[in-house]
Formats: sequence, C-alpha cells, structure tokens
Amino acid sequence: MDLTPGGLGELDAATGWFAAGSNVTITATPSNGWHFAGWSGDIASTNNPLVIPMNQAYLLTATFAINEYTLGVTSAHGNPIPAGVTTNNWDDFLNPTVEASEQVGLTQYVCVGWTGTGSAPPAGTNNITSFNIVSDTTLVWLWTTNYWLDLTLAGDGGLNAISGWFAGGSNATITATPSNGWRFAGWSGDLTTTNNPLVLPMGQAYALTATFAINEYTLDVTSAYGTPNPAGTTTNPWNTLINASVAGSPVMNGTTQYVCMGWSGWGSVPALGTGTTVSFNITSNTSLTWSWANWYWLNPAAGSNG
Repeated sequence: MDLTPGGLGELDAATGWFAAGSNVTITATPSNGWHFAGWSGDIASTNNPLVIPMNQAYLLTATFAINEYTLGVTSAHGNPIPAGVTTNNWDDFLNPTVEASEQVGLTQYVCVGWTGTGSAPPAGTNNITSFNIVSDTTLVWLWTTNYWLDLTLAGDGGLNAISGWFAGGSNATITATPSNGWRFAGWSGDLTTTNNPLVLPMGQAYALTATFAINEYTLDVTSAYGTPNPAGTTTNPWNTLINASVAGSPVMNGTTQYVCMGWSGWGSVPALGTGTTVSFNITSNTSLTWSWANWYWLNPAAGSNG
C-alpha cells in the first residue's frame, strides 16, 4: 500500500507490504491550523480513521487543507482596510486600519479605537491594529463626532475661545469681553442672543459673530448768553475729543454787559474753569454750564459848579 500525505499532517502508517485478508487502520492527524480533507486515489472517502481490507494493492493520498477564518469589519465612517467580510488562512498576519479622521462639510468624525472578538484584541484606542487570525473574528471601528465652531468679531473686543472643532454633545462656553469704552451688543449668525457668557450645546456646527458697540455719552450744555458750541444735548462716542466754546462775550444789552467768566460742570469736563473754551475727552455723561457775570454802565456827569 502506497500512502502519501498532501498538505501539513501526519499518518500513523507508512507505505509498505500488508498481509492479504488483513484490515489496516490508518489515522490522519492534521497539523495545527489544518484539517483533514479526505482520501483520494484508489479510495475516495472522508472517514478518519480509515479501515482498509487488504484484498488488493492501494495507492492513497491523505489530503490536509489549511483552516480558513472570516474577518468581519464594520465602520460607520472612513474607508477601512480590509472592509466587509474577508476569508483568511489560519495564522495569516492581518493589519487592519482606517483613517484617523474624516471631514464632511463642517462635521468631523474622529476614530477613537475599536472593539473586537475572536483573534482581534478586544479593544484599542488607535486607528490601526494587528493580529494573527486563528478563529472567526469581528472588528468594529469606533468614532466620535466633532462640529466646527466659527467665531468672528465685529467691533473692539475679544473672546475666550477661537474657531475650531468641538466635541459633539459637549457645551462650549464663550465669553465676550469688550475693550475699554465698548460694550457687548450680542451674538448673530446661527444664533441670536445677548447671553454672555454663551453656553452653546454642540449638537451642530455654528457660525457666530460677537458684536461690540462703542459706548455713547450725552453732553448737556447750558448758557444764559452767547452762542455755545456744542449747544443743548449731544450724543458722542466714547473718548471723543470735545472742544467746547462760547462766542459773543461780552454780550451788550443797553447799559448792561454780560461777560463769560468760565464754566462749571461734572462728568468728563473739569469741574471749574475760566475762559470761553475747554477741551476734554468724553467718557461719561457730562454737563457743562457757561457762567456769566453782569456789568452795568456808569456814566457820571459833573454839575454846573463842579
């Protein structure tokens, strides 16, 4: 009887002479990672052990086949390699991978690892893994979602955050801080509000503008006589240079003369001063009153004896 192994495995008998009328029992034992596929030659069978009645000569081949295992890969995003279900020989070295991140418009998906069964490591935090497959295996790539927050400024001020990616489901807290002399007016864009700080639930992408407006202050000018400039009540942006003056002094009214002696005031103007002009930068509501003194004409005349 001629015995030949095909593949990786062993037989418990060797080619040789066997007594006619005897029964020969042959057992095929596959190597690790292989399986016995069957007998071919003068007998086609999958019996193992095989009992052969020796009533003739035989030529037999024991065929061994390598085991095959499936790898099932699932990923909600990216282009995993390999993808879907693949069939692999026992002990094949596999190096699955997927992109670290994927951007779709203003949404970003970031791979944070995997979970696995079978031959794959049970869990990991990278976008690549490797293993030798020795059993049916599954691999699921895990993803988190980020949303883009676009922040712009209008006016003079600052924010405690900059444009960037924020984790989906998180709350982004943004504080708007106006520069000196300015005030925060509100948010516009995908959200309209005056909340400050603004707590933004990141369930989507946002484009927001923080608007700052310059402070404005009133100047009230009072003058009993002359022509003041400015006059009455005016509204002025913060830190505007005011050059206040009054014209026409002295003012004549018959034998009475009105002379501007200066001013008094509160707010941004100096509290007291002399003259008909004053300059200051307005940074608060301000009042200015021009002060006048009365002068009377005296016309003495001598009598006939003096």
